[in-house]
Amino acid sequence: MDALTDVRQFCTRQPDACVVDSEAIVAFGQKTQASAKVIYETITTQRNEASMGAGNSNRAKKASQDTLSIIDRAEPWVGPKMTRRKTPER
Repeated sequence: MDALTDVRQFCTRQPDACVVDSEAIVAFGQKTQASAKVIYETITTQRNEASMGAGNSNRAKKASQDTLSIIDRAEPWVGPKMTRRKTPER
């Protein structure tokens, strides 16, 4: 509980640091909102383009099938089995 009280009184004890921290938090929030907007617009644009393209031909549907390469289909590498060495008896 003392730590919570200490945090609450931080701005009273260190007003300059509190202002700088507040500005940094606001700037971070603005950058986060701007990034979220760009991501949303990108996803919306791609979804709209995909829905327009899919209605025009079946080629778009066929192109998305069987896209794995031979390397993608290969069995995953499994290393050698590790065996424990017997420890010498004492």
